[in-house]
Amino acid sequence: MSHIPVFKSPFPNELLYSWVHRLAEENELQFSLFAKTFIHPTYNRIGTMPADIRFGFYRMCECFYTSVDSGKLYESLTNITFESLALTRDMQIRCTNNAFRTKNLLNVPMSGFFQTLYMCPECFEEDIKQYKRPYFHREHHMSGVKVCPHHHCALLEYKGKRGHACEFKKENFHSVKTEISNESLDAYADYAYTILKSGYHSDAETIRELIYKTLKKRGYSANDHYQSLKADIKKWAYYDLINFSVEKFFMITFLSPTYTDMENILPVCMFLFPDVNKLLEYIKTNKPLIHQYICKDCNQVYYMTEHAHSRGWKCPHCTQYVPEEKQLKDLINNMTLGHYNLQGNFLGLNTPTEFYHCSCKTITRLKPRSFLFEGVRCMCESTVTKAEAKNNIESLGDFKLINYTGTLSPITVKHLTCAQTFVCNYHKFINFPGCRICNASDMTDTLYEQRVKDLVGDEYSIIKGFVDQHTKVSIRHEECGTIQYYKPSSFLDGQRCPYCHKTYTREQICDMLKYASDNRYEVKQFGANVWTIKDLKTDNLLRLPPAKIIQELLRPTPSPILDVDQSKVYLPKSYWEKMFDLLVEYKEETNSVSMSKRTIYKGKNLGQWCYRQRQLYHSGQLKPTRLTLLKKLDFNFNNLDDEWLRRFEQYERFVKETGHLHVHRREDYEGEHLGAWIQTQKLRFKEGKLSDFRVEKLKSINPNFFN
Repeated sequence: MSHIPVFKSPFPNELLYSWVHRLAEENELQFSLFAKTFIHPTYNRIGTMPADIRFGFYRMCECFYTSVDSGKLYESLTNITFESLALTRDMQIRCTNNAFRTKNLLNVPMSGFFQTLYMCPECFEEDIKQYKRPYFHREHHMSGVKVCPHHHCALLEYKGKRGHACEFKKENFHSVKTEISNESLDAYADYAYTILKSGYHSDAETIRELIYKTLKKRGYSANDHYQSLKADIKKWAYYDLINFSVEKFFMITFLSPTYTDMENILPVCMFLFPDVNKLLEYIKTNKPLIHQYICKDCNQVYYMTEHAHSRGWKCPHCTQYVPEEKQLKDLINNMTLGHYNLQGNFLGLNTPTEFYHCSCKTITRLKPRSFLFEGVRCMCESTVTKAEAKNNIESLGDFKLINYTGTLSPITVKHLTCAQTFVCNYHKFINFPGCRICNASDMTDTLYEQRVKDLVGDEYSIIKGFVDQHTKVSIRHEECGTIQYYKPSSFLDGQRCPYCHKTYTREQICDMLKYASDNRYEVKQFGANVWTIKDLKTDNLLRLPPAKIIQELLRPTPSPILDVDQSKVYLPKSYWEKMFDLLVEYKEETNSVSMSKRTIYKGKNLGQWCYRQRQLYHSGQLKPTRLTLLKKLDFNFNNLDDEWLRRFEQYERFVKETGHLHVHRREDYEGEHLGAWIQTQKLRFKEGKLSDFRVEKLKSINPNFFN
């Protein structure tokens, strides 16, 4: 693979399109050649690269000599976190797949968030003064933004020849016409930029739930076709931002399982949450949208969303040579737990094919795209008779079905224990059964704190306690020190720290449940969100989410739901624990834990794993319990110096063996990329990041090493 010798950090809020052009210039390459070589072969001439670059981004990152976190870099160069508010979690998978996977039948291009490049004339002048050159800013390319959030002047739209926007000829930029008032445009830009600056991300499902709850709380209803809402919007200072049918938006468009236009969602948020910080408090998160993972099989780093990982998307390095049809079958099996099979041939995401539904034993034709990313399933899943609904609901406890017209309409349920009647969604009740009145009215801060302590002991501590069922609580995981924000009910239903919480396979959970209950419980049906468990002692059926089953097995106090003996719970070893055991074996065999990054031991890349532990240690992300275990082995967390000296001695041997002081950047020696290592030393020296000790060592071999 070719390497990009010169890496330049992005300017503040620089757009990916602008940064890529600047990289080509810094490396003294014609842009079309740079794009074709390092990004994507189809970008073979000026103007073929879209303004909203996506495909080929990760391929370009792999060409850098400098190690970069591609996920963080992509988030800093694009508006993906801002646009995430209008993307469902499944559509976020499609979006990130475009950036971090190769193009194939399962990964076809999505429409970009924008197609036109914009420039602020005042930012243009400031950039020239400060950076000696102008560049495109990502805040000017947020959906719906027509003015600069900093200077509140109208943005100029690029109308020149395709591919020549980065030449920044002012005659090629023209003003944008709009019927929206300047005051409304300024307010929209400020609101949007505050969200972008926060770095918080969300998804369409969360925003949709928040908006409908707020509408209901304020008395706006679909019963009057949102006439009262429309009347209040007309009195709003920025009413001209909502230039679409409010009734159609809330009753049809906003319920779509796919992408909803951000230019429609954001004005609604502005109307309902005039203080943007109230909205940010709801979506507040301290974890990235795009996560970094290390493949257990090939030990390579890859990037995807947390939802994609749970859906069954695997390492792109391992699957790049696996047929797309095989990948699709694995995804379907993982997503539906074997309830669906691919029956027909896979010819593309948008070409309908046959899916076999095991429950009703029928075949239905669906687009793979709709199945994977839009939640479309067999018609039988949306058809539930009143008798079936009554049986399903009343089997969940002391509940009685009062009113039912269908799964898409609100249902009325009576809780026999408290004699209260409440209205809810059928599927939500089936997935998370419980009295909506009792749960909402009886809960207090003290009671919530006690429930948390009963579930997790001292492993978690409440920082910001219970207010109501809609306000998130903040809870610190004492093991890693991370503070997370949870819906009150989510933590009680098994949601835990995403950085430390172990994941278990379906088979492991079943084995743990059987052993801890002396074979009293048997899982009868697996679902994406809820499992059906039969109590063989009483013949009762329980419906519990997998996370809650694990919670009840591991809690330090007796479970009121499952009759199990927690002392009998067998916890399978995690990948980290298995690799640590391997390190212990390595020390017993060699009497040392020092090794190079490429050390393979018993078929596992133990050197890479040790290198990763050092990275986590220096970034403060290594868990205290793991740090203690490694210290007991006298693990050297500063082995980077040892590794550098090893490569230096390799360079020394090369000079003695060949008699050449100069090493070509593509030179390989002793099975390693010596030339790339030499190039890295020169680059770090140029950036002032190479220590005096290392400089002197390199000059001792070649006095002109850095010339």
